[in-house]
Amino acid sequence: VKQLRNRADEDARMIHMSMQMGNEPPISLRRDLEHLMLLIGELYKKNPFHLELALEYWCPTEPLQTPTIMGSYLGVAHQRPPQRQVVLSKFVRQMGDLLPPTIYIPYLKMLQGLANGPQCAHYCFSLLKVNGSSHVENIQGAGGSPVSWEHFFHSLMLYHEHLRKDLPSADSVQYRHLPSRGITQKEQDGLIAFLQLTSTIITWSENARLALCEHPQWTPVVVTLGLLQCSIPPVLKAELLKTLAAFGKSPEIAASLWQSLEYTQILQTVRIPSQRQAIGIEVELNEIESRCEEYPLTRAFCQLISTLVESSFPSNLGAGLRPPGFDPYLQFLRDSVFLRFRTRAYRRAAEKWEVAEVVLEVFYKLLRDYEPQLEDFIDQFVELQGEEIIAYKPPGFSLMYHLLNESPMLELALSLLEEGVKQLDTYAPFPGKKHLEKAVQHCLALLNLTLQKENLFMDLLRESQLALIVCPLEQLLQGINPRTKKADNVVNIARYLYHGNTNPELAFESAKILCCISCNSNIQIKLVGDFTHDQSISQKLMAGFVECLDCEDAEEFVRLEEGSELEKKLVAIRHETRIHILNLLITSLECNPPNLALYLLGFELKKPVSTTNLQDPGVLGCPRTCLHAILNILEKGTEGRTGPVAVRESPQLAELCYQRQSFTMLSRLVSNS
Repeated sequence: VKQLRNRADEDARMIHMSMQMGNEPPISLRRDLEHLMLLIGELYKKNPFHLELALEYWCPTEPLQTPTIMGSYLGVAHQRPPQRQVVLSKFVRQMGDLLPPTIYIPYLKMLQGLANGPQCAHYCFSLLKVNGSSHVENIQGAGGSPVSWEHFFHSLMLYHEHLRKDLPSADSVQYRHLPSRGITQKEQDGLIAFLQLTSTIITWSENARLALCEHPQWTPVVVTLGLLQCSIPPVLKAELLKTLAAFGKSPEIAASLWQSLEYTQILQTVRIPSQRQAIGIEVELNEIESRCEEYPLTRAFCQLISTLVESSFPSNLGAGLRPPGFDPYLQFLRDSVFLRFRTRAYRRAAEKWEVAEVVLEVFYKLLRDYEPQLEDFIDQFVELQGEEIIAYKPPGFSLMYHLLNESPMLELALSLLEEGVKQLDTYAPFPGKKHLEKAVQHCLALLNLTLQKENLFMDLLRESQLALIVCPLEQLLQGINPRTKKADNVVNIARYLYHGNTNPELAFESAKILCCISCNSNIQIKLVGDFTHDQSISQKLMAGFVECLDCEDAEEFVRLEEGSELEKKLVAIRHETRIHILNLLITSLECNPPNLALYLLGFELKKPVSTTNLQDPGVLGCPRTCLHAILNILEKGTEGRTGPVAVRESPQLAELCYQRQSFTMLSRLVSNS
């Protein structure tokens, strides 16, 4: 490592001399130390099981008072850490001493990877804090270490002081990015690397988050918001917004961030009559990002709003300047971002689904936290500049209204579900696949939440006599798909059950929707027709239901301590999916034939039910049906004396399978047909 560092220092001197002489850097440079740092950063950047393996690179100077620290030597006073850890910790610290410019960014990226975890983030925060102390400044020189909080926030303040002098007036072209003489490309790359490191640290460590915010000299939130108002590239603004989103994870910081957003008008919510042109992120989206076909700023803004609505949500946002409420933000997210995301051009194909995922996540959180109340349906008046004006409705109210109408928002959500299942049916990798899956999951969750809240919403609407027209979502889902000219919206939702093995969350949301809308007997008849209209689709739907029921996971596995949290969560999701499908069958059996239960249990629908000749799967071309899957659940363990395994391992599942009333009703249907 020492040889690599000496070689890197020599290469840095050669590059500096070449630049002074106006020549290109020598092509013989190996950059071995840079590659080593980047490798370490990438290796520890992902921590899916929260093991914090990067703790080996940090040697604590004092024991931390927390029971969650990993490693036998941590948190124990007067115990020497292993020699391996001492050497690795020394490597991290010494690589930052007298850092040459060529390895500045690789070193920051290495620290970002090594700060991935609550304890690692604390140690990295302490390192950057110590690097800015007076003792280190004496060693590093008059300017102090370039890898320190002191240096970074002082640099941000200098950039802000310099750039705000170039700010155009409010009625001129404020958000057009003229050639900036304040930040070079190399400086921008360095700022982005340090902002990403800062975001990682404060995302994991709340103490670091609060300590940075409360520092009287650095004021990171104020400086960041100030830079956002300057003429800098969108990619740098995006990183600044992501850093604000990380700060916003603390509710006390989020509350002040909301007010700061209103004051700085990052999104213009107050229109000034004398102002000739619009300002803010909406102009950036329509005129800068759309032309470049890249949308980092829009995605970062959605991420910031998503964090803030979860941490703190003031009901009187913008009071005194405009009608209070969240509506201007919701209008921008819905009309400018979501409704237009499919028609925009994308230089990188995956970004289309990244935009959809992050904006739908905001909608999901807003609707999840909304409970309809009677006052939402009564116009509230507020005084603004001596006039009485109507206050904005809660964002959840607006979302419910748009999802209970044939609105562009509902149409686009259903279209996204159709496109999503077509893409997944190809079983081929494509750019942005995981983001598409998350976007589809948020769409299905929005429909589920709407179905759960629509009865109360419509009851309160009738009681208030507000002049709004809404329609139950289950009826809207029966409408004609404008792209296929068929009523296949529910079929598209049900097709996600076929992907239950690879995407259990999508199958779970799909089963919940189907269970919810199956209560109406009129809808049952129509669903049977839609499900059986196309033979290939019918077989695929049947296979999807059966695969979900055939899942081997049982209730007791959810309670096991072994396994990761993710594994236990997936087991629970698969189990709940089976419960919803069985509830769907039980509910359907109470409806007059033809119904979904008879179709899924393998009964003949075009002839009297009593003429059906039930066979084992594969006999006389009989497919495997939900009846076979249920019998298989109940048969396991019956060869011994202990009885069915499902009774012991999945009592709730077994109870639904044994529903006497449902099977008695099925017998009556068969005998009466």
